[in-house]
Amino acid sequence: MIASTVVIHVLGIIGLIIWLRGQEKLVKQMHVYLVITVALVSTILCLFLIHTIEIWLWAALYIGLGEFVKMDQALYFSSVTFTTLGYGDVVLSDNYKLMGGLEAVNGIILFGVSTAVAFAALRTVKPKWRWRVPGKLEMSHPGPPSPDIAHFSVPDRGAGLLGRQGRASPGTCHSKYAA
Repeated sequence: MIASTVVIHVLGIIGLIIWLRGQEKLVKQMHVYLVITVALVSTILCLFLIHTIEIWLWAALYIGLGEFVKMDQALYFSSVTFTTLGYGDVVLSDNYKLMGGLEAVNGIILFGVSTAVAFAALRTVKPKWRWRVPGKLEMSHPGPPSPDIAHFSVPDRGAGLLGRQGRASPGTCHSKYAA
């Protein structure tokens, strides 16, 4: 079951990446804050759907093993276990107690992967920004994102873009692509 949920997770993430890459033409015409919103909302909803499918698979396994008679009980237990909430009001029989722990480990690892994917989606958009005016974002370069493209920090509202001594202020994008 763990291998099945991992395969579903990977395939779902690959599908999400393909879909997001297909949206590049639309993204180029959108305001930067709308790009962020679309990227993150799409990513989170897709990941939520993937986790829901995985929870349903675990619930179906519990039904198949005879641990639960009704699907709603199996879904409740699986949701609480997969998310590691673990109320303890519904438990597995002694024969299958270890499966609850395995589902919890499976869930927490896949939630970690999902968190990494959400940050990667934001990182894909973020390197294309630069600070022109403190507090205002603009697109920086048309090239593909790279881990070494830019470093961002909180803008210094009082010093301006180059600071008082002509050095880059904390709000400046330190990028090899910045003008």
